[in-house]
Amino acid sequence: MRPLRQRRIACVGHAALDHVFRVAALPAEPVKTPATDYHCSGGGMAFNAALALARLGATVRLLSRVGDDAPAHALRAQLVAEGVQVQGVETVTGTHTSVSAVVVDARGERYIFNHRGDALARAHALDPRQLDGADAVLADPRWVAGADAALRWARLRDLPAVLDADLAPAADLQRLVPLAGWAAFSQPGLAAYAPGLDERAALLRARAAGCAVALVT
Repeated sequence: MRPLRQRRIACVGHAALDHVFRVAALPAEPVKTPATDYHCSGGGMAFNAALALARLGATVRLLSRVGDDAPAHALRAQLVAEGVQVQGVETVTGTHTSVSAVVVDARGERYIFNHRGDALARAHALDPRQLDGADAVLADPRWVAGADAALRWARLRDLPAVLDADLAPAADLQRLVPLAGWAAFSQPGLAAYAPGLDERAALLRARAAGCAVALVT
């Protein structure tokens, strides 16, 4: 197996601009709370995966949809600075990019307030030719049609394909899990995928649906 620095990976899905505030403690009731630190950075499952993979030495491209607004410019600038290819980060005219406010306390517990925007909901189709040359694909359920196309593309070529199966509508997860080689669930994502089942039974259901490996974090 080739080392990661020789891999070419396509990440498909959500990109958001996160405004992160650090506080000593999360308030128990509505009150003005001073922040000990603030920074603004890109987020979203596919975006974060792309940055992590690039920092580990892989050649990475991100395929996503953003609005024609300032947050989109900030996201592209960060990706370019980190060495991620941005040709697949395309603008949907007249829409808004996803943004979040993230409040983190001293223990690492957090509140996330997200405005998803409408760029992914109104996204034009993924051009599968933008995946050409990739050795592996990672997709998330925020852009269902894009993830569907990418996972099918990888399966036809017998390439590794990972679904970042975080919390999402059950119908979206049920559509995408059978297409993935690996389905990596969060606990809330797994509960949404197979409500009422314990973790082992839910993972076995994902395996039976068609993915080769199912895991939960």
